[in-house]
Amino acid sequence: MNDAGPFHGHYNVWLVFLSFVIAMVPAYASFSFATRLRFQSKQGKQIWLLSGSCALGIGILSMHFVGMLAYSLPINMPYHIGYIIVSILFATGGCYLALAYIHYGKKPLFTLLFATFFMGSGIVLMHYIGMSAMASVIVSYTSSKVLLSICIAFIASFIALRVAFYTNYKLTWKVKLICAVFIAIAITGMHYMGMNAAQFYPKEVDTEVGSYINPAFFSVVIAIFIMTMFLMIFLTIYMDERTKHQHTLQQAIFHSSTEAIFITNEEGNILGINEKGEEFFHIKKQEVSGEPITNFLSFLTKVSSSPQDQIYSTVFINDKQYRICVNITKATFEFMEQYIISVRDVTEEHLQKNS
Repeated sequence: MNDAGPFHGHYNVWLVFLSFVIAMVPAYASFSFATRLRFQSKQGKQIWLLSGSCALGIGILSMHFVGMLAYSLPINMPYHIGYIIVSILFATGGCYLALAYIHYGKKPLFTLLFATFFMGSGIVLMHYIGMSAMASVIVSYTSSKVLLSICIAFIASFIALRVAFYTNYKLTWKVKLICAVFIAIAITGMHYMGMNAAQFYPKEVDTEVGSYINPAFFSVVIAIFIMTMFLMIFLTIYMDERTKHQHTLQQAIFHSSTEAIFITNEEGNILGINEKGEEFFHIKKQEVSGEPITNFLSFLTKVSSSPQDQIYSTVFINDKQYRICVNITKATFEFMEQYIISVRDVTEEHLQKNS
């Protein structure tokens, strides 16, 4: 290690506050994107997963380097591009795996723990790999403070994911804001505790050799990232309002209809069923969500290619035979094709016609 003593820096309070806000904004956007997964087709799921993980991953990066700019050292500080790219990949990858586990996991407790592990690991690895990008210093750490910073990242991530996906709260903007605050605490709390654990010693570096980026240019890049994050948050607000209007209309149709109604995605998996459908088929919507429609209407082997005209068929419900008339209507909800399947009991009409 260099014989010179460690550098002593100081913080710009306004930049510290800004770094917390920067961490909150993409976290809010990420939770908004994640809540749309269950309404999507397979391709749509991947798009929203990537959108959410990229938003949060880039947000973690932006927060980290605004936090670094908030800490002034008496030395010019170029950053190594290679380490920055790797840190982005770890942050984005950790967020992607966390959101994917939340969506696809079957056992709630293990799913939450695995998701917390990936989210926390992404935050931690992004920070310490990002610290390695500092080219003009050698960084040493106090082990106990490093451990504390890791605990902050994991505990706050656990709370945010628990509140967002494993409680009975609906993800309104207020709940998403609370979750975003906890993710911001995980990111910034981990960052500033990690910074408190660090000591910086001078190191000679030839910026002409290798791939380095100077702080001034990097500040412009971060500013672009921040503007992108705010655009994403406005996009999610617009989409939330659009979804609310569509959901209100959908619920009005559900509650007012005298026919049983299923809503499925393109693959034929059930997204919703109205009260009349629950009554007619003797099922509960919580039990059938995600199940294939063929479990109840076996003749609809492929919803998207089924005829849009009336389909007459016979079904057995609780060992009783019914004659039904089925209508299928294609609609767009949440940028995704969905299918509204209305089922009308025509048993009496059929008996009268044949009598």
